[in-house]
Amino acid sequence: SSTSVYGKFNYGIGGSGAIYKLDAQTGVSSVFTTLPNFLDKTENYYPGLGNICYDKKHNQFFATNFEDGKIYRIDYSGNILDSFDPFTVDNGLNGFAPLGERLWGIGIFNDTIYFSRFVEHVSKGKTGVNQNSVKHNEIWSVQLDVNGTFISKTSKLEITHQLFMLNNFNITNPI
Repeated sequence: SSTSVYGKFNYGIGGSGAIYKLDAQTGVSSVFTTLPNFLDKTENYYPGLGNICYDKKHNQFFATNFEDGKIYRIDYSGNILDSFDPFTVDNGLNGFAPLGERLWGIGIFNDTIYFSRFVEHVSKGKTGVNQNSVKHNEIWSVQLDVNGTFISKTSKLEITHQLFMLNNFNITNPI
């Protein structure tokens, strides 16, 4: 999936919201599907996507989107089936979802989707941050029904990431 986590770059033929697939015989890539992704005029680049996972039981994919803070459910042909917004409803503004709304890592286990909530990013050497007010990044979950569809009222906090000290700085990074 396209992402901006490694810096600003060319996202390929599908743009910043694209998920690609590789042909097993030729190795040629093509666009599998495209999620909403719009230019962040403050940062002057596109947010891109977070991560993707495959649900073998229901033959579908789930992808997180930095742009709107949603999880997308995608069938095996690349059709977007629906989406799930676990926190505040997207404000519709172009660009990155605000911290606390931004999702990244995603995985599935026993009909439960686990996803990370990117609450704060405080790295070594960052200045102007009150280390006592650093918020913890989190892992949340949402259950799926027997058809592999989100059961939206089941979103719950699973893990709160602990801060760690490095050279007298509290450090927290996205999961």
